[in-house]
Parts: sequence; structure tokens; C-alpha cells
Amino acid sequence: MATFLGNQNIISTWYQDAAGHAATSASTLHRLSLSNDVKVRIAVADNKNTQTRTSRLLAQDINPDLRYALAENHNIDQGTLELLTHDDNPYVASRAQKTLTRLARVIQKVIGAQEKAAVPCHAV
Repeated sequence: MATFLGNQNIISTWYQDAAGHAATSASTLHRLSLSNDVKVRIAVADNKNTQTRTSRLLAQDINPDLRYALAENHNIDQGTLELLTHDDNPYVASRAQKTLTRLARVIQKVIGAQEKAAVPCHAV
């Protein structure tokens, strides 16, 4: 029995490492998002390669720690973040709102920089 449990821990650690790896494909991440291990699902939530369909699935997860991790991820789509602003857990909802606010500020800075760059300078 001890060997079986040891193997389970090794497998779980491997899945967690795979879910967090930058080269893991979106389809593999989707499969890993169905894991019973919340650490694996959180690693999927943090991965930049996670697609919208997987993020939306994770946003409905029963574990509030997972939903919180998703809510603080600025790489997921705005729709998933907006969904999380209505989460039953007030910490998750608040974190999603803060992430959306932060993203809005970043977008405004980028737009402002682009507008400045587009203004022609005239030599006198």
C-alpha cells in the first residue's frame, strides 16, 4: 500500500509540473483541469496556454482557492474574470474585480503611449 501511495504522489507531482510548464499544450491543460488534485488544477489556472473553455470550466470549480487563483490571473480572458466578479465567495469576486481594474489601467497606459507615438513632431 505504501508503494501505491508513493506512486500516487509522484504521479500527482508530475501532473502538477506538466500543468505549470510553458510548453504544455492547451488540449493537455484541458485534460489536466479535470484532475482530482486541486494543486494540478491551480497550476492549469496559472498557465498562459490555458484556453477560455478551460478557464470557464475552472471558474465553476467547487474549490474557492482555485477560483481565487484564476481570479488573480491577468492572462485569462475578460469574460471569465467578469464571471468571477459574481462568485459566491466575496474574496474571489473582489480579486476578480481588482484584476479587471488593473488590466483596464494597463490598457489605458498602452493606448496613451500609442497616441503619444502617433502625434507627429514638427520641426520649427
